[in-house]
This record gives sequence, C-alpha cells and structure tokens, in this order.
Amino acid sequence: EKGLLIENKEKGWFENNNIHFKFRIKNRKWTFPWIFGAARAIFLIDRIKEHDWLRRRAGVTDPFKLNIREIYENIKILLKFKEKFYDYETPDFTTNSRNLLEDLIYQATVNGLIISTSNEFINFDNQDEKIIVNCSKESFEVNNIVLCIASNITQHIEAKIKLSYAPMAVIKNVNHNANSFVELDYFPENCINLIKKGNGIGLIGGISFSNIKKCEPYINEVIVKHKEYNPELEVLHTYNGIKSEITVKNQPRNYLYHILQLQDKIWGIIPGKFTLGFSIAPEFYRRVYKKNPRKYLKNSNHTESNSQLLSNTVWYDVSNQNQ
Repeated sequence: EKGLLIENKEKGWFENNNIHFKFRIKNRKWTFPWIFGAARAIFLIDRIKEHDWLRRRAGVTDPFKLNIREIYENIKILLKFKEKFYDYETPDFTTNSRNLLEDLIYQATVNGLIISTSNEFINFDNQDEKIIVNCSKESFEVNNIVLCIASNITQHIEAKIKLSYAPMAVIKNVNHNANSFVELDYFPENCINLIKKGNGIGLIGGISFSNIKKCEPYINEVIVKHKEYNPELEVLHTYNGIKSEITVKNQPRNYLYHILQLQDKIWGIIPGKFTLGFSIAPEFYRRVYKKNPRKYLKNSNHTESNSQLLSNTVWYDVSNQNQ
C-alpha cells in the first residue's frame, strides 16, 4: 500500500533487481533544461516509490503534481555533484514474466475463463442481446467484450499509430554485481541501458528510431560503449523491436494508458509508454464494477497446463517482416 516490497522468492513475479537511472552531470551543469529535467525525474521517482498502486487509482496523477521547491532542492544537489553520473535507484525492477503470466492464466481459468490460442481475432457483431466475436479458428457468443489487441485496435476505433524501432542486443558475461541501469544524457544518442537477467545474460540498447536503417550502426556503437565497462562482454544476438504508440482522438497522449468504453458492454484497452501491467488491471476493474478488487488472491501452483498455454506463444524478431 506504500510502494512495493520486493523479496527474493523463486516463484515470485518481481526480481530484486532495481533499475538505476544514471543522469549525466559532468559538463552538463549549465545546461539548465537538462538539470531541471533530471531534478524533476528524481522528484517523480520518489513519488512513485511511495505510491499505493493497489488501493489508489493508478491512472490518477494528482500525487505527481510538481513541487517546485522540492525540485529546486534536487537541482542544488545535482549542481554540487562532482562525478560524471548521478546514480539514482528507481522503483523500476525486472520481472519473471513467465511466472507472472502463469499466475494470470491460473486466476483466469479457475474463475471460468476459456482460453483459445492460435485463434486470430477478426471482428465482432454487436447484436441486441449478445455479441458475436468472430475469429479465424472458432467464434464465440459473449455478453461483454474487451479489445486488448494493441495496434490492431486502430481497425475498430478512430486512432493513429506511430511506429518506431528499438535496436537491442542479447549479451553474456554480465558481472554478477552489475546493476540494471539507464544512462541518461541531454544528447539522446549518448543514452544506453542494460537490463540484467540471470546466469550472466543481459539486454542492452538505448534509443528508438523512426528509420530502421539507423538501428544497426547505433547498436554497434552501444556495444562499444558497454565494452568500456565490461571488456568480457560477448554479443549473442541483435534484433530490432517495434514500439507502437497509439493516439486516440480527443484523448491525451498515452503515457499511462487508455481505458475506453467504446459502446455498451464493449471496452478497449490501449497500453501506454509507461504502463504498469498490474495498475491497468485494478483500474479497469474499478471502472467496470465500481468497486476495488480483492486484495488477496490464491497463488498459482505453476501447473503443467499453465506452462503448456505459455509455450504456444511464438517469439520472433518483429522487425523482419518476411518471417
């Protein structure tokens, strides 16, 4: 209820691996927009650390309204700082996505949800007493529908989509004591990041591009910068992820997320740039049922059937349109 406590549990969702923001300070102290932006970011990080993600409405930003006095106190700290990067631990942390998805599937199935995989959604027909959901393999008759179809939602509502490409590299020989981090600078091309996974494996990257041709030269530069920290680094694979930002008419830019009631009994959910998956869920529940969700739920036993559903997910490099 006041932030999140992350514990080392083998079967937990969250890993005790906080991401550090490293703000470039050396030779940037008199670049006022940058120093102000860094001070503001630190202020927001502190607010997020204390936020009640479960009982407060996660999409409400009132607790994050700027406090100019506190921001100027942060500016004074940054101006007195003498090292190259001001390292600040954030409440962002890595997750065990497989455990998280297994638990979500378990909660859904024990509450009666039927899951159909490899069954592409095509459209729906809103009739008087029911909704017909038409899919490629089998169709359904339902009372309510929530469209969680990412950029494909633009086929059903008035919206625009902007695509960008994120060059990434999978690496090995990450030091056990290394922290996941994001290096931030006034000049975006200097920004790099590391997401540390288990067994010395990690993901590195930086910024995104609207032109995919810029990705390969950039990720090569990122690899060189990381080798300055870790000469033992080895690259296992590089790829370009696709980021999509959806702009909905008469809606603010979706840094958080959009929960839209499109028609009676028909909803649409659009994730935002900084969406937290476990904040969409309680907020959607509140919008539909007009009450808070239960605080405690039974944990998954990570059964073989849950894993089987996950294994049907196909992962591939989405930047290669020929696959």
